[in-house]
Amino acid sequence: MTQPYAWAKRRLVSQRFRWSLLALTASLLLVWATGAIGQSQRKTGEGLDDPRCMQQFANACVDWSNATGLAQGTGLPPAWARGDAQRQQAALRAAIIDASRNMLELVKGVNLTSNSTLENAMLVNDTITSTVEGRLFGLRPVGEPRIERDPQGQIVAVTVWIEARLTEMLPEETLLTPPRPNPEAPLPRLAPDGPTTRQTGINVRRDYTGLIVDARGLNLAPALAPRILGPDGNEVYGSHMVSRQFLLEQGMAGYVKDTTSALSTARSNPRVGESPLVIVAQAVAGTQQADVVVDAATARALNALNLSQPFLRETRVIIVLD
Repeated sequence: MTQPYAWAKRRLVSQRFRWSLLALTASLLLVWATGAIGQSQRKTGEGLDDPRCMQQFANACVDWSNATGLAQGTGLPPAWARGDAQRQQAALRAAIIDASRNMLELVKGVNLTSNSTLENAMLVNDTITSTVEGRLFGLRPVGEPRIERDPQGQIVAVTVWIEARLTEMLPEETLLTPPRPNPEAPLPRLAPDGPTTRQTGINVRRDYTGLIVDARGLNLAPALAPRILGPDGNEVYGSHMVSRQFLLEQGMAGYVKDTTSALSTARSNPRVGESPLVIVAQAVAGTQQADVVVDAATARALNALNLSQPFLRETRVIIVLD
């Protein structure tokens, strides 16, 4: 019964969103019903050409440095529209609807934890679904729309962009108490004498202003609520250990993409302050591969630092990705 139930829930969520979009644009219902409004120019499968993009979706992407979703939408003026102003306004409304669709698909595809996507969470919790929809419909375009004209000067398409902090799209409790992990495969075994034990430079008596986790080479996936685990699977850093204020303001962690100066970029990020601790991840864990595994010595040091220093509780964490 589980699969039919999940299928029915997914279909219900999709139907509810479509009807909510129509309600949002009540002034367009009549022309929509008669097919007068132009279909949006969606290029399925293409991401956005934006330097902030770290994870691409169809006509959308995520800037994981601050967990911001970016979505693009394009609308065409309907055949009945007359005059420049009317064609632009009708196409703009269609573009906003298209951008909202793309943002919803992005939200559904984002990892909440290493074991759950936001779509999974929406299927089992109607509060998350209604909150996401409500906040999604409140978004407004950022910047100026791009207006395309034909050789005769008539408007043929309007493109808009919307942005949203993903942490602000969800009910607070979703981040504060994310779904607990299901039984998982055993964590990767860390060799007692190999590179995993050569973590140096952790002085628990030194004051640190933040934490940088070098996870390059591990194919780590970003998530809204990642964890740092010891080799035994125990949490060293998790959502139940952090300040509610900082979690809601900036999320569990920021991410930096691997570049020739990735660590320098991370060190200069104000989130981790002037004197961050840098550690090297040894493995990833979870079905979505979004949790970081560190060696036993690093886990002990982080536990000790968390007792005496605030940077983990204040979510001053940056993870460097491939």
